[in-house]
Amino acid sequence: MAIKGRIDSYSLSGWRVKLHAWVGGCERRIVWRPARGTSSASGCTSSVPASTPARSAGDGRYRVSLVPGSRDPDQPDRLAVYDARTGRGLHAWPLPADASSVDVARGVAVVSTTNGDYVVRLRDGRFALVGVKHPGDQPQIEPAGMVFQDDLYKRRTARRSLLKFLPFATVTHALRPFGPLRVPQNIGDFALDGRSVIFVKKDPAGDCDRIGVWTIPWHYSTDLMDEPPICPERHAPGGITALALGGQYVEVLTTYGTVQTLISSTFVHCIEKVVSRTTLGSGSIPALAGDGSTLAYVLSRRGQQSRVGRLQGQRPAGAVQIPSAAEVSADRGRFGFAAAPVDLLADVTTEPGKLVRMHVTSGFPFWEGSTWEWELGPASRAESGTSVLFRHYGFGAGYAEIDLGHTAATWALILDRLQSYVATGSPQPFFPAVAG
Repeated sequence: MAIKGRIDSYSLSGWRVKLHAWVGGCERRIVWRPARGTSSASGCTSSVPASTPARSAGDGRYRVSLVPGSRDPDQPDRLAVYDARTGRGLHAWPLPADASSVDVARGVAVVSTTNGDYVVRLRDGRFALVGVKHPGDQPQIEPAGMVFQDDLYKRRTARRSLLKFLPFATVTHALRPFGPLRVPQNIGDFALDGRSVIFVKKDPAGDCDRIGVWTIPWHYSTDLMDEPPICPERHAPGGITALALGGQYVEVLTTYGTVQTLISSTFVHCIEKVVSRTTLGSGSIPALAGDGSTLAYVLSRRGQQSRVGRLQGQRPAGAVQIPSAAEVSADRGRFGFAAAPVDLLADVTTEPGKLVRMHVTSGFPFWEGSTWEWELGPASRAESGTSVLFRHYGFGAGYAEIDLGHTAATWALILDRLQSYVATGSPQPFFPAVAG
């Protein structure tokens, strides 16, 4: 329903929508019956009912409420689901973006988020985007269907508004299971973290590549914004050449002509920041990586050491200089030793500010499947400071006691060097790099 004016509030009851709108120089009450395609409007009125976003709702069987997330640690908003009769908690489904209001009917919730209006099936958490909401909109759902104020093309003003009604069958159709994701464009680079994939959708005209997002369990797919600096208004031939994904955070590498630019972004808040820029021939950005809320990159410059930088979310979190680097990983480590016949490969997981854990996937005899970790905590043998608890466990059966002793002694010496590094700022690695 198109309104020549500004919609101030609306409510859905059955197949009837009641709304208040500023039309023709005054506030009016309008009744819309979408199934019949009819509407009626009152004369001017001075009252507009107050409207507060609902953060909880129920439909007789379920009770739902919105649970705020956090940026650090990286936790999404969640939709908590309860049995309406017993109050027992059933689920806490993660949401794709920050949520401001919720309504529920027939086991399906409609959630208003910063990215648009989503419907969520409460029994399994499957969700789908159903509309690009107008700022401040509070979509509603009833057994008949749902209603929301559309803002797909971002062109609605106080002079014109668009209210949409979707029958409940249309809502449930959006939640149907799917097969493989089919993309009509050529795909460039892609990256995976957790249950989400991002990928480059190459522009055949060479104007602006797009970034697609696919949430695998729910088969939800959408495009991210392609605004500057990812796609400048004027640029040399080129496009997006590499991606990395860590939680809700994205690293995007663009190459236009001879200029490479590294950009950090978040597909929750749509904020882009330039991290680094270099000119091919004098330097390059050969590698990106992401995991959780951690992003990493390598910056190489001719005649200089390589710089391995780290971002926590979109915030700079330090960098180190090393002789050279062609690859970087945020969730896997490779350790090589001059006297060892094989490298040691380990998956790396972290709990920021608390724990670093490395699980060996291949390498030394009896080490495969073992885990070592550093855990930070309050000082246990001093009045102040931080304690570091080190563990290495899970060795394979048959590991000789003398080898265990050598391993323990080596770890003790490594920890002593780490303590000295923290105290003095001067690194003295136990296993120094071998000159090549």
